[in-house]
Amino acid sequence: MEKFNDDTFLARWLNNELTAEELTKFEASEDYAAYKKLTDKSLLFEAPNFDSNKIKASIMKNKEVAVTKVRSLYYTIASIAAILLIGGLGGNYFFSDTNTTTTYYATQVGERINFELPDGSIVDLNGMSKVAFNPKDWDNNIRTLNLEGEAFFKVQKGSKFTVQTKQGKVSVLGTQFDVKDTENYFAVNCFEGKVQVDKGSAKEVLTPGKGIQYFQDQKDLITFANASPFWIDNQYKYNNVPLQAVLLDLQNVYNVTIKTKDPNKAKRFTGNLITNNISKALLTITKPLNLTFSITKDDVVFIKENSPNE
Repeated sequence: MEKFNDDTFLARWLNNELTAEELTKFEASEDYAAYKKLTDKSLLFEAPNFDSNKIKASIMKNKEVAVTKVRSLYYTIASIAAILLIGGLGGNYFFSDTNTTTTYYATQVGERINFELPDGSIVDLNGMSKVAFNPKDWDNNIRTLNLEGEAFFKVQKGSKFTVQTKQGKVSVLGTQFDVKDTENYFAVNCFEGKVQVDKGSAKEVLTPGKGIQYFQDQKDLITFANASPFWIDNQYKYNNVPLQAVLLDLQNVYNVTIKTKDPNKAKRFTGNLITNNISKALLTITKPLNLTFSITKDDVVFIKENSPNE
């Protein structure tokens, strides 16, 4: 008997993306009644309002304003981009500490801001993220910053541009790249040029279409075909990605707090994150991994292992 529990089938059904033939077979199957009951129940949860188009338009508007600012003649714009994801912290603020000459930018959950670095490079900072740097270093052409969370960089040509994270260091050799760094998970993908990745004593140079990921210190080399990171266009696609990284994206997309109760952190998810309905999104993530969820009126999501009686 044909099964309808692969990694992407449920998401395609909830998004009305099945072919007529697939839908007919599914509705005639034994699985349909159980899935229908489950989705009807899950969609009763009240989810926070989320307008992806409005958020994207706001971000793009901020980008356009920042890019049109007058540039110094000492810098020439380069096609260099980076995305880094490490962990989270809240508090939307800009702060310059005159005692330590350190400048900070930070965001709360679900927020994004756009700002310009001293050399004219542009940063889009995602939710629960923080960037810190010393402007005096940049005056001396030392382009180094620390990042917690997730950011997209458009870097001006010049000296080496280094982003330091808790789990590793990423150095630009003239490229476009993205980095994700969460608990026990560290991944880098190169879209253009070359990227050097340093993790401990190990070094790896990536070329376009190549990536590297570590999960619980197990290294895997990967390949991909997309020309840019999916999250920039508010799309989230995963291929064997740890659950904790997926839930962090969901938390930022829907501006909710996620609490887990003894889930197996080794679980991995393959599929897409639905960005316009939190109940559907949670269902597509939890069902294939044998998890259940509930949402409170305070926008707190609880996720736990599915018990036989539920």
